[in-house]
Amino acid sequence: MNSLTTSRLQDVKSLLSRETRFIMKGLCRADHFGS
Repeated sequence: MNSLTTSRLQDVKSLLSRETRFIMKGLCRADHFGS
């Protein structure tokens, strides 16, 4: 695998983890308001 593909994968991974944290935060907040 060349370095370009590796760096692209790292970008995707970091973006996904950021999205996941954002979604989890949103779910926790929604759950907090729901109860």
